[in-house]
Amino acid sequence: MAFLDNLKEKAAQAAEAAKQTAQNINEKRTEKKEADQQQKQQVIEKALADAARNALTFEIVKKEDMQFVHVRMDDTSLQTEAGAMYYYRGNITMDSSSGPGIGAALLTGESVRRPIFSGTGELILEPTYGQYTIFDVDGKDWLINHGRYYASELSVVLGIRKNSLGAGLLSGHGLYQTTVSGKGRVILESDGPLEKIELNNEKLVVDGNFAIIWSASLDFKVEKATRGLFASVLSGEGLVNTYSGTGTVYLCPASTKLKYLETKICKGFESVLEKCKK
Repeated sequence: MAFLDNLKEKAAQAAEAAKQTAQNINEKRTEKKEADQQQKQQVIEKALADAARNALTFEIVKKEDMQFVHVRMDDTSLQTEAGAMYYYRGNITMDSSSGPGIGAALLTGESVRRPIFSGTGELILEPTYGQYTIFDVDGKDWLINHGRYYASELSVVLGIRKNSLGAGLLSGHGLYQTTVSGKGRVILESDGPLEKIELNNEKLVVDGNFAIIWSASLDFKVEKATRGLFASVLSGEGLVNTYSGTGTVYLCPASTKLKYLETKICKGFESVLEKCKK
């Protein structure tokens, strides 16, 4: 009797082990199937993204002290700020019915209407004495300083975020800012080249409104440069903008286009004076 009971117990254990083995095999098959499907989906998404990039290409052209963006379109679309177009040629149409609306435009400092250009041809955007940057959103969320958004692919999602009252009024960023997310490229306008700064649970302190675009995950505040307000005034720094956490900040070293033009004009006068002395 004990022998039979022992045999039944071993048989039950063997059956349970076989059942567990079969379950593990099925789970692995399911995981492999899901991984294969995910990989196929990623391949399809990449192919679609590559096709979209090939259909819409950006080239930043430099001529003397100016830059402009040359856009080549192949049966695709592009959204821009109002007034960004210089000229276009080819089978391109413009739809000016899209945009954030009057309220949002007043809040962010952007245009009420953002025209969408669609079709096949070449689109040239207005030249600038500053600098244009082709920025890849790359599936992340970003905040853009007011007036720095210039154009984007339609796959990029545009939105608005509110800053705190103190940060909005004292930072120079404004109370409301344009946000971008999703996948695609954005054209940014700045007064000079951008410097990329990576933060890993760190704090970045900036004396001035130099940030052009930064990760939405960062905690943005306006703080005193030193502990006491009087000490901040004496230090010559006063209030500073801070970005804390983990993410990326792109800074522009030039504060305004006016300073850039002043520098060029001063150099021109210096050159003339040198010639006159000779």
